[in-house]
Amino acid sequence: MEAMLGGWRAQQTALVAGQVEGWTLSLTAERHLAAATICGYQTDLRLFSEHPTDARYGWAMACEEAFGQFPAPICHERNTIAPSEHY
Repeated sequence: MEAMLGGWRAQQTALVAGQVEGWTLSLTAERHLAAATICGYQTDLRLFSEHPTDARYGWAMACEEAFGQFPAPICHERNTIAPSEHY
């Protein structure tokens, strides 16, 4: 339980999820991409980053054993465009 809480704390303070927000803002403000395009990019990133965190593959445990840390998903409902928002 303590490891789970420690991981949650680390994920909450990590810059990675915040960087997703910055990247999304740059796609909107600087590149003027459509919301549907950005949603597609975010979906690709979410699927890619969920693979190492999926317990079925064992990568999280392997990372924790090797590095003392485990990967966490970086795309979530607070930093991505909901699919229904671009229709």
